[in-house]
Amino acid sequence: MDDFEYEKNKQKKPEEIKKFGWSEPIFVGIILLCLICEFELLSKSNEKTDSNNSNRLEVSGMLRRGVKRYFDISDIRRMRGFTLTASDPFTLNNGGGNVTFRGVDLKDLLAEAQPATQTPKIVLVGGDDYHAVVRKEDFLKYKIMICFEENGASLNMHKGPLRVVVDAETEDFNERKRLYAFWVCGLKRILIGEQPSDNRTKLIVWTSIPGFITAQIEGDFEQRFPEIDLNIEIKKAAYLHNQVLAWIASGTPMPADAILFSEPSDAERLKFAGFLRRYYPKDCEKIPLIYRDPDGYYTGVRIVNIGLACNANYPPPKDLNELLDGDYKQKIGWVRSKHVGVYLLASIVNQDELGWTFIRKFLENTERENIFDSYGDSTEQVALGKLRASFSLDYLAYNLLKANPGLPLIFTQPMNCRISICSPIVIASNTAKPREIEILVDDLVSQSFQAFLAKVGIAPIRSDIPIEEVTKAVWNTAGGTYAGLREESLTGISPAAVDHRYIAANSEGLRKNFEEIESLVYEEK
Repeated sequence: MDDFEYEKNKQKKPEEIKKFGWSEPIFVGIILLCLICEFELLSKSNEKTDSNNSNRLEVSGMLRRGVKRYFDISDIRRMRGFTLTASDPFTLNNGGGNVTFRGVDLKDLLAEAQPATQTPKIVLVGGDDYHAVVRKEDFLKYKIMICFEENGASLNMHKGPLRVVVDAETEDFNERKRLYAFWVCGLKRILIGEQPSDNRTKLIVWTSIPGFITAQIEGDFEQRFPEIDLNIEIKKAAYLHNQVLAWIASGTPMPADAILFSEPSDAERLKFAGFLRRYYPKDCEKIPLIYRDPDGYYTGVRIVNIGLACNANYPPPKDLNELLDGDYKQKIGWVRSKHVGVYLLASIVNQDELGWTFIRKFLENTERENIFDSYGDSTEQVALGKLRASFSLDYLAYNLLKANPGLPLIFTQPMNCRISICSPIVIASNTAKPREIEILVDDLVSQSFQAFLAKVGIAPIRSDIPIEEVTKAVWNTAGGTYAGLREESLTGISPAAVDHRYIAANSEGLRKNFEEIESLVYEEK
């Protein structure tokens, strides 16, 4: 239709226009079709954008231009890069060996993002919303890499597309363990902290639990309570235990506002010595009584399940006595841990069908080199195929499986080895900040934080988080086989449970008895 015809038809009545075929239903249909096509194109464009977002790193905070900046992987690859050869703490490289990482320096990336103020700390956010707080002194002292390649290849789906790597090869063992908390996989966001105000309340918490948990606590807590400056200092379990004994003997007040122990025996000691402040956290009725003090002097933050790490190529033992014969004979490991390990020892020697006789037979069926000082070492030996079974902790097996999908490794709790304890937090009676510490305790036992623990393979203490979620997080997502971690051990109904007061009173005697039997067995060999 030319312009002349169109102008003529503009003056015609609607019924005359219909003669030219411009019926209203057809016209409306054409309009709708165009809108549908446009919507589909827009949806595909959004899908493409969402897909690209997974390959972008967000840097947010007080920047010179705005509050957010995004870096594509290609942007990061174009920055001045470097390579670093180091051992990967979360990967079993056939018994050891180094990995060559390639990436950019964290300081260079921050300079590119252009923070508006001096940065006292940053928070690294990775997969599963794992948070790690890196303070200024750490990223100035250590070379922290934003890595995009390992051994010349892009990172796999379990670690990438970006990963944080820290050069700490020359540091001592304890410092390396602290820095391992910064090795964030699936890095997706960097939060640049503001300069803290002078009137923030400073809390000091000592702990012996792993750095990857404390890093999450710090990052998560300070985001929601910026008025509180939380400082978690990681100490060796042996150091904390010795300090507890020294405080009790001398009457010296606790130097920290709170302590988060790996197991409850020292909490019991401090309670009866009068060093603790009573507090019942919010929702404490959601925590089974076995994981909190009935008098309110401590409450658990996480559950630790003690059991066996086993080679998945062999049937998991249903009874500890099965370790002494058949597939497992001479291929088993023990852990002489002086803290969590005492619960295992007490559980065994207080069962009539096991007792000290089982301990002696166990040691006779393994070499001295298979007695380890940590559960991490013993679990790795099973994963590497050097042992067929060894005592382990549930979250250690999870971490190995998550970093190395497909490992022939399972965690199981035989009927006479279902030991379930908590890691409790205590408040010092002499703290000058009781309100702020109570906020921290409430936060640690909150449903949101406990749900996070379940997501990263740690059994939560709350009874209102479904067991199915816990077992799925611990095993299915890691590619492992869930064998014996039953609902009973997660809810505290454990046949082999040991009384915390008994441990506090008898731990030294139990350890000495074990050491004497160990010496006798290997002298006879």
